[in-house]
Amino acid sequence: TEQRAAQAALAESNARFQLMADTAPSPVWMTNAEAEVEFVNAALIEYYGRPADQILGHVWKQGLHPDDQAGVEAAMAAARPDRRPYGFDARFRHADGRWRWMRISVNPRFDSDGVFLGYVGMAFDISETREALDALEREERRQSFLLALSDRLRDLTSPEDVILEVERALGVELGADRIGYGEVDQERGLVSLTRDWTAGVVSAEGEFSLEDLGADLIADLAEGRLIHIADVEQDPRTRDALDVFRRLKTRALMRAPVILSGGLVAFLYAHDSAVREWTAAETALLQDVSVRTWTEIERTRAEAEVRESEQRFRAIADTAPVLIWVTQQDRTRAFVNQ
Repeated sequence: TEQRAAQAALAESNARFQLMADTAPSPVWMTNAEAEVEFVNAALIEYYGRPADQILGHVWKQGLHPDDQAGVEAAMAAARPDRRPYGFDARFRHADGRWRWMRISVNPRFDSDGVFLGYVGMAFDISETREALDALEREERRQSFLLALSDRLRDLTSPEDVILEVERALGVELGADRIGYGEVDQERGLVSLTRDWTAGVVSAEGEFSLEDLGADLIADLAEGRLIHIADVEQDPRTRDALDVFRRLKTRALMRAPVILSGGLVAFLYAHDSAVREWTAAETALLQDVSVRTWTEIERTRAEAEVRESEQRFRAIADTAPVLIWVTQQDRTRAFVNQ
């Protein structure tokens, strides 16, 4: 009778625990002393989209993001030998195939005699919080990069120096293999690629026809669309330009248009020698840099033309047999010839 009463009480306790665990909105699980999962609640079954018996044991490790594996193992190794609580943040693959950030809290469990039985854990989805923090960090980094670049460009007086500094800074920031500008002459059907920044690949500097660099891409740029291609071998817009891209060892590319007075005048590009999925942050940065820096290039070109014009005037004036001078608005002399 006592044994049956104890068994009934245990069954009732287990039923209450199962009910409580299954009504919890967050995944809950228990492990044995060998760290094998032996119980999962309804929320965890729903998360993985599999029956309970298919997520027991060490199956959870298969759904852990590879980049987070070392951190998780370090947290476990630091706490488990002493049977201490621990926690960590890591990404786990959801049943829909997406990675979700989960905050894991794990505590040891013991029987009435203090014998270690394993751990009980609970997970909380913090994906939205992590995504918001990551977005804020990316924006802060982008703004910091743009401000620092603007400060450096402000002191430059040569358009060539401006171009090279922009290319160098952007190449390092993106980790690309080549960064450069292309100036477009629609009437002549030509694109002039300026001196570029490269990392272990050949320079693309030179003059090309629109077809050489993908006429469809130029058409998209003329419409103001930013181009990002993960693999030029697979994109139909680059099919007719593969010979050039292969010669330049370019497999992935981005291009950001510079539109002035309603027309395409140039574009800023990034190349990579391997297949590469460009992120939204990378494409946004390229677009920002293309718009901001072209103004600096035109400023230094205009200033250079003014200096050249002044030098030509001085040279002509100094050879004249008569007195020539130029006054300022306050009528003081700004220039007197030889």
